[in-house]
Amino acid sequence: MADAETMKKLRKKRRKSNQCTRCGKKVEDKEKNICSKCREYLRYYKKHNEPPAKKLKVVNRSPVNEVKNKRLVDAMRRKSREENIKVNTKKLADEIASSQRSVQRWLFQGENPSEKFKKKINNYLGEEIFEI
Repeated sequence: MADAETMKKLRKKRRKSNQCTRCGKKVEDKEKNICSKCREYLRYYKKHNEPPAKKLKVVNRSPVNEVKNKRLVDAMRRKSREENIKVNTKKLADEIASSQRSVQRWLFQGENPSEKFKKKINNYLGEEIFEI
């Protein structure tokens, strides 16, 4: 948690750039320093002396260890053994100029990369994982 002085500076900076002092969203009215959602939250909090009940986010994820693209995982393991470097999702993402989250989607959610990334993955791993 940031200290009080740091928060004062942040709120001051947000006021100058017409942003909500709580969340940083753009505020239309220059007179008001807080957005409508934050204002509603504060009204509720002052009235009930507790935050509003949070809505639960439902995230549809497969189990952590369930790999959908076994060919890609096996190729990454082979590359790791051959070159004595650990090829994980971060390393592969850096090598092919992609995000780590995209690589995770290809591995664990079974999504297919675009043609550009298919070529880069095949070249980096030295074998044809994806048909082009």
